[in-house]
Amino acid sequence: DSSLTPRPQTLSEAVLAKTVWACEYEINSLLINTQGRLGLYALLNLLQDVGWSHAHTLGHGHEDTAGRKAMWVLTRQRVQISEWPLWGNRVKIETWLRPTTGAFVSRDFRVYVGEKMIGEATSSFLLLNNETRKPMREDLSKLGFPMRSENHVSFDAEKIQPVSDVKTLTKFEVRNSDIDMNNHVNNTRYAQWVLDAIPFASHAKFLLKQYEINFIAETKSGDVVHIQEAPSSGGTVFFQGLRESDSKVAFTVRMHIEDTAT
Repeated sequence: DSSLTPRPQTLSEAVLAKTVWACEYEINSLLINTQGRLGLYALLNLLQDVGWSHAHTLGHGHEDTAGRKAMWVLTRQRVQISEWPLWGNRVKIETWLRPTTGAFVSRDFRVYVGEKMIGEATSSFLLLNNETRKPMREDLSKLGFPMRSENHVSFDAEKIQPVSDVKTLTKFEVRNSDIDMNNHVNNTRYAQWVLDAIPFASHAKFLLKQYEINFIAETKSGDVVHIQEAPSSGGTVFFQGLRESDSKVAFTVRMHIEDTAT
């Protein structure tokens, strides 16, 4: 479907086009939820896609890093959105890299419908050896990334600690369709698991305004992950995924929601 093919948008200069990368997408029937809008899982996939597109253009995509026995892994992510695009809308997503800090690389995003900005996001990444799964000791400042020195997203992806006061909602066994090219569960699948663990009726009652996730441990084929929920506080809800084999928390999620009845 040509509507799913990202089209890089050249900004004013060639250098700037590599610093700030943009793709456009049509919100078609493959991307909407039961309310006829772009859903969280689909949005996270679009953010991943435009990020991969930019990295590939810069010479640091999956194939480039795999050739060096390396891989980029997402460690934290935060998304804030004021309104969810409707079926038939066209969205433009801009992305860029912030100047590096230590071992981590931060990537920002802005989401537009027409000229209106409807969402922002930021993600942090770590470069790992794809055999040992340990951080690579590499001076990221020497990789030649074009960094955007100003006009960043105004927030960071914060640390979300695991908690003990939780109840288990359901559990999922990792399936073939959950695995990505790094041979572990893709980051977007964790959001889908959390959404699937929430009672169906709740999806129509609440509007998601902010989504945050920390990735703590890998899950792979055959793993069983328990989706757990902590007591909510105001409009904030907390979830975590517990790996059954060793009782290790694999990810933590915090969401800010609004009651659509108010």
